[in-house]
Amino acid sequence: MSEWIAANWEYVLVVIYALEKIVKMTPTKYDDIVFDMILKPIKDKFSPSK
Repeated sequence: MSEWIAANWEYVLVVIYALEKIVKMTPTKYDDIVFDMILKPIKDKFSPSK
């Protein structure tokens, strides 16, 4: 799988960009795939509890 991604990285970036635009146009609470759906839950999981 990683070989395919390395060989076709341009298409992978285009797909991610298109998905980002679709998510921004939909009326969901998420407005960014990378930050809201991937990085923020990881940060919340590993941050210390208050």
